[in-house]
Amino acid sequence: MAITARLGSFDDLMRELPPGTAASVEPIARKLRAVIFDDFPEAVEVVRLGDRAASFGVGPTKGSPQE
Repeated sequence: MAITARLGSFDDLMRELPPGTAASVEPIARKLRAVIFDDFPEAVEVVRLGDRAASFGVGPTKGSPQE
């Protein structure tokens, strides 16, 4: 069975917020994202729309020789 990830941008994720929560969640999510990139400019962001999630990572990836 193949699993297809639905990836997108952070803006895509914000557009898919439920209308009743968008007004309160979006400003917090955008501020948190800004804090992450201010503190870790090398951070990598992966947005999985199917999971309604944005993940951030720094450092070597799992299974890499640097791990």
